[in-house]
Amino acid sequence: MPPQQKKSPQESRGVIWALFGSLMWGTSFIVTRYLLVHNAIDPMSMACARYVGGGAIMLVWGLSSYGWELFPSPKDLLPLALLGLFGMAGMSTFQFFGQQITTAINSAIIQEVMPVLFNIVIAFFLGEVLTSFHVVGLGTSLLGTLFVTGALTLGGLNFATQHFRGDLLVFGGAMCWVIYSLIGRGVVERLGSFRTTTWAIVFGGLEMLLILQFQPHSFINWPVAWPWLAYLAIFPTAVAYLAWYKGMERIDWALLNIIQCLTPVFTIVFARFVLGESLTWLKAIGAVLVVFGIVIAGHTPGSTESKVQLE
Repeated sequence: MPPQQKKSPQESRGVIWALFGSLMWGTSFIVTRYLLVHNAIDPMSMACARYVGGGAIMLVWGLSSYGWELFPSPKDLLPLALLGLFGMAGMSTFQFFGQQITTAINSAIIQEVMPVLFNIVIAFFLGEVLTSFHVVGLGTSLLGTLFVTGALTLGGLNFATQHFRGDLLVFGGAMCWVIYSLIGRGVVERLGSFRTTTWAIVFGGLEMLLILQFQPHSFINWPVAWPWLAYLAIFPTAVAYLAWYKGMERIDWALLNIIQCLTPVFTIVFARFVLGESLTWLKAIGAVLVVFGIVIAGHTPGSTESKVQLE
């Protein structure tokens, strides 16, 4: 047998960075569900705190790394504002309102699957070629999602589950991310992934601040909420993106895609042991199908580009 090729130190560090980013994103569903269940903060205030804090960190990091080159040209301000509105403010508002009703597990699965599904459907209508990997992968992922959310049981379809309204709201957040992906394609080509994400987060935080002025029922229980809000802003928002970009620089697209699929897996583990959410054997099978399907759907023979760079 030929000797196995060892990973270079650079690639190994890239895997660690990417795993850390995926882990941090997985914990975000746990923290938001915890705060909402304990009535520590309303969904819109939480979205505002997350992106105002995370945007400030990203901005400081970006200025130290890029200097004045971080700033976009005037023609990119409107697209970046729209990215912040849909990809940050809109997505999180829908997701957080949904997580008042549904579980962290359901939220993570829906957020992982739906953007992949709709990006491929949109690609189809734009005339791009869909491979058998796309079709089989999406079918597998959707089947798994139905199992996880309880919409499909051994007795057939069931859309009267207690979490259904929350799942629909999280689905709305996922659709906001699809719009973000579509708007962001041209912006990423001009500014690069890091600058685009940084300014989308900054604009999202500013837009949530503005929207919050018209929200009459906002509240924060600071003694309970502040450490978790700080965690949300620092780790699943700023640090996770920074770690992901470091991983993206060192490993290829195929491996990065697989690591990204671990986000809902991390959420499931934490939700079971931290929040005490139930994990039936049918949900476990569904989660495996989701991850397996996304890996298949993301497989493009001969591609070495990063998924994040393409979005």
